[in-house]
Amino acid sequence: MPKPTFHNLPPEKRERIVQLAIDEFAEHPYRQASLSRLVTRAGIAKGSIYQYFENKFDLYRWLVLDVLSRRKQEYMEQHAGPPGTGFYERIEYMIIAGTGFLLENPKLGRLGARMIEPTSDPELRELNNQLRALGAKQATDLVIAAQQAGEVRKDFDPEMVAHFLTGLLGWGMTDALLAKLGIDLHQLLLEPDLARKLSPEEHQRLAHEGVRFVRHGLSTGKEPEHVGAGRIPETFHKPAKSDTATAPAEQAPAEASAEQPSVAPGAVQTPESAD
Repeated sequence: MPKPTFHNLPPEKRERIVQLAIDEFAEHPYRQASLSRLVTRAGIAKGSIYQYFENKFDLYRWLVLDVLSRRKQEYMEQHAGPPGTGFYERIEYMIIAGTGFLLENPKLGRLGARMIEPTSDPELRELNNQLRALGAKQATDLVIAAQQAGEVRKDFDPEMVAHFLTGLLGWGMTDALLAKLGIDLHQLLLEPDLARKLSPEEHQRLAHEGVRFVRHGLSTGKEPEHVGAGRIPETFHKPAKSDTATAPAEQAPAEASAEQPSVAPGAVQTPESAD
């Protein structure tokens, strides 16, 4: 998180550093993003950035958990409908607002998209988990409020409902939008204006259909009293097999050298991460 020296900067200089940091991390994956490039653009000494943040990850984490999350939350609240808007109608507003946020903040959209990409990096995985937990809590609070208002059934676990809503109306609606546009997510993030190929009425219709599905489901009749899960396979109760098991090593030819190189000839070694 920012040090006091960062907050003591003049507002214009502070906002310039924030915007240039968003640019850098939106244009490059975290490991390829460079503080050297950032300070050069900002016209400040490299040592200065360490007076504002502990390191690159400290800056990145703050951008994701504070700047991105706060700005998107503020945008969504401004476009969540008039006071008194019901739960389902509010979700429709939020779906449409999600596209609007991307159109108005394409670099923040790319920054957020990079965060949800699968990674084996432990720091980024932890940050991803924090971001997902923040979104899940916001969705859960929304569901609980709807349950208390009598708009959502109380016999469902609100946290479970929140996760399903996030999946269906998050990635599910994104996939539906991309299918309508005939593009993939990478294209949309690079050229957000492609979303304008659908008229506002078409966006609204898509959001309405998604929410109608959540509200009424697929069933055409009365819900049965019990729906069995079927017989759970025995393998469900057994530990998963390790993917790291290897076959017995073949005996080396007699003429082979006892010493082997640590990296095969022609292999590409992983580069050091950018500063």
